[in-house]
Amino acid sequence: DATYDGGLLVVALPGPAAVGLLQDAVPALAGRNPESGPDVRLVTLVVDLPELDRRPRGTGILVAPQTPGIQAKALTHATAKWDWLAAAAGPGTHVLRLSYGRLDGTSTGAPESNGSSPARDADLLAAALRDASALLDVPVQGTDVVGWDVVRWQGALPFAAVGHKARVAEIREICAAEAGLGIVGGWVAGNGLAAVVADTRKEIRSLLS
Repeated sequence: DATYDGGLLVVALPGPAAVGLLQDAVPALAGRNPESGPDVRLVTLVVDLPELDRRPRGTGILVAPQTPGIQAKALTHATAKWDWLAAAAGPGTHVLRLSYGRLDGTSTGAPESNGSSPARDADLLAAALRDASALLDVPVQGTDVVGWDVVRWQGALPFAAVGHKARVAEIREICAAEAGLGIVGGWVAGNGLAAVVADTRKEIRSLLS
């Protein structure tokens, strides 16, 4: 195998993959794999439903864990939140986003779920219609839908896991002891581009100093 010496190495991978890649070269990392966190699924519905013009829940609602009969953890009424989107959608047309996937991997109690959030697209659509109807107190049916989509993020909430910050601090301390080695990503910085960009810049400055 070819060997390359770049002077500096910045590993930008999910936590388990980063530790798995480095642990042969940095034995102190062995056994310190961080949890990947739950997968998050975002269902977007575009509905022709003038009944939502009155914005029955404002811009959205967060759902408490174990709320009976609801699998979503949040609903955003996007056309109520952003005027530019409402103008683009037109009168009576609304965009709803429902988020699925909690840290403990459980749903919030819909009997069909058997204790887990829906995974298949068809199941997610059915859950989104059911949850939107309950949360908005307005029936949202398949015939109202003019478009829909599902976006998935794997391991999207690692920073919320118990003990994760302490594990990350240990991993970073071990990597910092290796000259020219840095690790970056949401699993060390926290979720969101702003956090990742700021942390990455800080890590690079540290390597170059």
